[in-house]
Amino acid sequence: MTDLSTIPLFPLQIVVLPGQTVPLYIFEPRYRQLFAEVRAAEERGEVLQVGIVLGQDCEAQASVGCTVELRQVVTEYGDGRLQIVTEGMRRFRIDSVVEVKSYVEARVEYIKDEEGPPDQSLIERALAEFKRLVRLAREETGTATADWAPTTTWELAEAVVMDVGQRQQLLEMTSENGRLRALCDYFGQLALMVEQRRQAQRQGGSNGHFSPN
Repeated sequence: MTDLSTIPLFPLQIVVLPGQTVPLYIFEPRYRQLFAEVRAAEERGEVLQVGIVLGQDCEAQASVGCTVELRQVVTEYGDGRLQIVTEGMRRFRIDSVVEVKSYVEARVEYIKDEEGPPDQSLIERALAEFKRLVRLAREETGTATADWAPTTTWELAEAVVMDVGQRQQLLEMTSENGRLRALCDYFGQLALMVEQRRQAQRQGGSNGHFSPN
């Protein structure tokens, strides 16, 4: 039998990944209440994680999300609004929704990766593709970028721009190797796009035509 936990749900138009730093502006009364409860739990020495899932208003548009923990209250306004910083923690799958409080809660199952070590050749390929992107970015912008090597697929995904659909697909994968393959393919596509754009710009400059891109 699957163990289920009940957590508060916060549907947003973003996809949070484990380890991601997520700044949030809390202004709706129901979520002010929620984070007041989060802070009250913190004062008792407890941790109340909040489940962020792709959605809008009180409705989840995906079945898989990621919990966040409160890390810092940046600004607290007199009317209860908050500017906070949270961190992505655990992935979950929604089993059912509970509507008792002003905000929505959900019965969830936490997601774990399949057992087995990641493929070292995939790790090396993903890092090589990432470094290729960094090199292209340096050459294109003429600015220096930090020499930083991601150590997980979540860090790799955070290092580049991805749309919510792509991030959601990664979030739902239960294999590190599967995520590595997906990122390798995506990095390769990005690098090809950059190289094609640079080639088009060079050709445009050589024949006297202006390229706006």
